[in-house]
Order: sequence, then C-alpha cells, then structure tokens
Amino acid sequence: MDSTIKISQLTFLAFYINGAAGSGKYTDLTLDKCYSALETGEIFHLLESRLKNGFDSSLLNEDQKIELIDEWQGFANVIDHGRKLCIDDGGLNLVVAYILNSIQYREK
Repeated sequence: MDSTIKISQLTFLAFYINGAAGSGKYTDLTLDKCYSALETGEIFHLLESRLKNGFDSSLLNEDQKIELIDEWQGFANVIDHGRKLCIDDGGLNLVVAYILNSIQYREK
C-alpha cells in the first residue's frame, strides 16, 4: 500500500476520539449516525462539528482524509463490527476501532 499516512497520525486521532468517547458527552453520536457520515464521506466533518476543540483533524491533509474515508468505507462493507471489532454501541467507539484497524493494515 502506498500511503503517506503515518501510524503516529492515526494514534493521535485515536487519542482524541477515545477521549471524547470516554467523556460521555457524545452519546448522541450513535453507530447509525457515524455509519451514515462515513457512507456520505462526511465523517471528518461530523467529528469536527461535534467535538470542536476536542478533535484536531489538521493532523491529516485532505488527500489523507479521503484515503481514510475510502479505507473505512471498505471496512464497513466487509467487517462485522460486533464480532470482529467488539463494538455493539457508540459511534465514536466504532471510529476508534476503524483507526486501530487502519494501524494494523499499515503494519502488514
């Protein structure tokens, strides 16, 4: 895979989103809401608008965001999030799981 995304960028994204998930402030960001935003390519916009200062997507340039959206859309089509990623609830938890999967994908 020819990617300019560094694992350190992905880990920082995971830290931001994991912190937001742990805060309990964003329970309205359900699995369905995050799936919908991912399907339409708006997941980063959703995270930026809801998490505000708790999320810094400037770690990635626009091409890298598009790359991750494409990658995560592929994951969504083939991965049973409940079985493989242990996610039964919480859209932010799903995004963290996708980030972790992206890290594993790059380690191969």
